[in-house]
Amino acid sequence: MDESFHRLFYPRSVAVIGASGNPLKMGHQCMLSLKGANFPGPIYPIHPQEREILGIPAYPTLDHFPGEVDLAMVAVPAQEAIPALEACNRKGVRGAVVITAGFREIEDSGGEKRQQDI
Repeated sequence: MDESFHRLFYPRSVAVIGASGNPLKMGHQCMLSLKGANFPGPIYPIHPQEREILGIPAYPTLDHFPGEVDLAMVAVPAQEAIPALEACNRKGVRGAVVITAGFREIEDSGGEKRQQDI
């Protein structure tokens, strides 16, 4: 398997940008999925206010996290997705999965522009 895809499918560590303690939020569901699947590597919740999510210490931004991240799960509103991906780029994150809505599927110029920007 190509190395660029290997880190996407077999990450050593995962950051959940938009992680949440609120069970109604997608970021919470991402955290539950990783924990429930017994992901073997470290999981890094990223949330600007929460200090801990599901017993795991959280970081206010990806820029505040001191280590390496192979994969980012981006579960934020559409308008926050591009800044989150820019943070991934600065951090050297190898892959990202974006879980959001508000792009071209909403059939409005703002959504289409966000999709082009990504």
